[in-house]
Amino acid sequence: MQELIALNTIEFDGSEQQTVNARELHAFLEVGKDFSTWIKDRISQFDFVEDVDFVKTQDLSSPNLGSAKSRAQTKIEYHLTLSMAKELCMVERNEKGKQARQYFIECERVAKQKLAAQPALPSYSEALRQLADQIDHNKELQEKIEQDKPKVEYCDQIVADNGSMTITKAAKVIGYPPRKFKDYIRQIGWLYANADTPMQHVITSGYMVLRYAHWTDNDGNYVEKPYAHITAKGMFAIYKRMRKEGLIERNERFELVA
Repeated sequence: MQELIALNTIEFDGSEQQTVNARELHAFLEVGKDFSTWIKDRISQFDFVEDVDFVKTQDLSSPNLGSAKSRAQTKIEYHLTLSMAKELCMVERNEKGKQARQYFIECERVAKQKLAAQPALPSYSEALRQLADQIDHNKELQEKIEQDKPKVEYCDQIVADNGSMTITKAAKVIGYPPRKFKDYIRQIGWLYANADTPMQHVITSGYMVLRYAHWTDNDGNYVEKPYAHITAKGMFAIYKRMRKEGLIERNERFELVA
């Protein structure tokens, strides 16, 4: 949009509004009367109100140095709201007035679009309410963290030791006697019949892993012994199976981390 007349922003009764310099508008409209007479007549004729429709400022102009009686002069500027400027354009009833009025209408439309695109700032009471809601939300999060702390610790216990645990420890977590638990997983084909090592398909499934214990016996001989460990994945699988068969009671904490 081509600028016909410069717009400024001035505060009216606590809010900012776009304004037009009346002297510049007078020049654009090519009014026959001198500016001072024209603006005073229009204000009187149409009952425009100062500080509502326009504001006045004083500009101390430089004196004419070529004049024998040179002295500074005060020039009064009138800053008009767009509503007042549009009305002044309309009463001129000429092409210039029509052109300027359409220009001001377009300026208002653009300003409204920009305002609508900006998020509205909350009022003081709304801001306090939002702050209180945020505090309540943070408090709820902290309470949730405290509530979940035992679950997190329990989960850490399950997946400790590089993500697996011994058969004895697994039995205690699930709540089943360790000897009977070992017999059970041997019965379902997770352990070989005559050894404590997991079957290959169970290792491939990610349910169990083979660990090794190392020590030196009383005779100074190096000893290496394999041990079957159950992974977290295996723990969850065996828990579901034993629950389905009615062998163990429900473990709510275990289910929460499963």
